[in-house]
Amino acid sequence: MKPNADVLLVRRPKHLEHVYALSRAEDKEEPGSTQAVQLFGIIEAEFKDAGVYVANQVVSLRCAAVELPDCVPRWSFIDELLGPGDGPGSRRLRQALADSFEKTARQRGMENTLVLATVNVLLTRGVLKSALGNVAAAEARAALAEHRAMVEGPGEGAPAPRQPVTPAAAPVPAQATPAPAPGLLPPSPGLVQALTGNNPTPQMAPGPRLLQDVAVKPEVPKALRTTRPIGSSPSQNAQLQVDIQYLQTIGARNIRVNQQQLNVDARQRVGINRPDLQFDYNGRRYHVEYDTPVSGRGPAHQSRATSNDSNAEIVRLIVP
Repeated sequence: MKPNADVLLVRRPKHLEHVYALSRAEDKEEPGSTQAVQLFGIIEAEFKDAGVYVANQVVSLRCAAVELPDCVPRWSFIDELLGPGDGPGSRRLRQALADSFEKTARQRGMENTLVLATVNVLLTRGVLKSALGNVAAAEARAALAEHRAMVEGPGEGAPAPRQPVTPAAAPVPAQATPAPAPGLLPPSPGLVQALTGNNPTPQMAPGPRLLQDVAVKPEVPKALRTTRPIGSSPSQNAQLQVDIQYLQTIGARNIRVNQQQLNVDARQRVGINRPDLQFDYNGRRYHVEYDTPVSGRGPAHQSRATSNDSNAEIVRLIVP
């Protein structure tokens, strides 16, 4: 066998699929079959080793405590390595990597939600370009954030979300936008209107649920502090706190901020998506999304939350 034959093969999808087909041939006397079994076995073992390495990296103590660039696996290297091919050989290697990652991650005590989210990214073909890949990657980051939050506990000293710094230039201190004083803001009119039975947000029909939401464990995670931010917008974070104060005065219960979706009475977890605000009022579960006039992400968030719990009511608020 030629040196580096495994590396060269992986970078040539057609050759890879041919070797895989030979390795699976029932007639082991077919020319090249024995070498194909040996070569594909070497490649598959390397992919399994990669899964173990990545899992150990993600579950390390440093990743449980701090958000670092390498703490969410960059599965895009698989697309770069295997190319555009999506034949049975390519899928076999992806699955070998996923199985190895999942086994090691569970042995190291990683949260199930994080395991499912990261594996979902890996098994999504075309992670670099596909919208589904982007969604899955976002879910992996969200699950990791949930894991860090649980490590930190509900104390007031949890670190604020880190902002990316471009390596090419030194960071320039930005002028912080002053957040409005909570006492000067009224509750969101759309929220008040929704709770009086006239929700301004048109409700959607439930659709198919995402795999990671279907597979989520129903156990309810502990509630974190409701002073957590929902993003980098000072105006949205300020409005959120005013709305929470309003909800507390009218007797809303099971209030959660930026945590995984629960159903009414917090009976069970129904998805790993994280509504900005969720609570119970008058026997019904409400999920609130704070959006900007130009982001356009609200409908997708509403659709997912509705699919996870068709009995819940969704409120979308526009806060510039």
